[in-house]
Amino acid sequence: MPISIDGTDINDCTIDGQQVQEITIDGAVAWSSGPNIYTGSFDGTVRKWNSDGDQIWSYSFPESPREVVVDRDGYVYVAVTSNGRVYRLTPNGNHDWTYSTEEDPKSIAVHKDGYVYTIDDSGFLSGNNLYKLNASDGSLIWDVNHSTPALAYLSVDIYNNIYTTGNGNILRKFNSSGNELWTYEHPNTARTIRPTRNGDFVFVCGHNPHITRLNSSGGSPNTRNVGFSWGQIGSSAVDDKYLYVVKSTDGDLYKVSFGLSLQWTYSGVTSSAVDVDQDGYVYASNGDNLVKVSPDGNLVQTFTGHTDTVVAVAVDPGTWNAGHWD
Repeated sequence: MPISIDGTDINDCTIDGQQVQEITIDGAVAWSSGPNIYTGSFDGTVRKWNSDGDQIWSYSFPESPREVVVDRDGYVYVAVTSNGRVYRLTPNGNHDWTYSTEEDPKSIAVHKDGYVYTIDDSGFLSGNNLYKLNASDGSLIWDVNHSTPALAYLSVDIYNNIYTTGNGNILRKFNSSGNELWTYEHPNTARTIRPTRNGDFVFVCGHNPHITRLNSSGGSPNTRNVGFSWGQIGSSAVDDKYLYVVKSTDGDLYKVSFGLSLQWTYSGVTSSAVDVDQDGYVYASNGDNLVKVSPDGNLVQTFTGHTDTVVAVAVDPGTWNAGHWD
């Protein structure tokens, strides 16, 4: 979140000829020259890093985090699958609230207007609950149980529409009240789902590694393999122009246009997590490390410090499609 002096946002700061990377007030980061990055690992921790790869704080959980997201004010939301809870951490890395789901939360998203969405999953044909929470206090707004197959992954667009895949090939779109708007049966097992900002396109990735682009009504499917030969896509992220996907079978990161044209491939990542910042830098897990890749597909930096596999990554100020880049 930016700070201002005399009404002007700080974009660059120099003291005695030296560029300042970060300003802290009462021990909290008030301004940084680059985005903060948040990672979750099988070592049971969520960690916050600055853009230079320096660790700012670490928070330990009783079980391993499954997914991490961040809002535009720096609050961090964590789905911990093994103990059936969703947590919110403050920008300083302190516990704020906990919400217990009926089954194990598997995926989580946060919208710019202060809503958190999560789904739970305890097996192939169970865990069909979709939850909407108040971001400020973790109170339940509604929860809806849906028929099989189980919900597995979700994302949200700027209009508070929710998109889910299941443990199978069924894709769904829900409105902000939890009402189903459409379903689409994908020819292959679907793993990740990412809408564009206004929901004009919805990108679905999964097994037999093709990318399918749907329109806002769940129709006009356009499916391409964009150079993939075999395997499955394990994770994806989206910004205002491109889709970023990681193929779990060979550890390659791909940048793909909305027209499904391959831009570049970067080798040397794992399938667990990927996110992108406002400048087009991509962050992806590589074992117990995190790599930062430039907009043209070159390695910039490696973040080290976790002692087990990194399975989640988020970059502030949150995701583009949920309106956090306003």
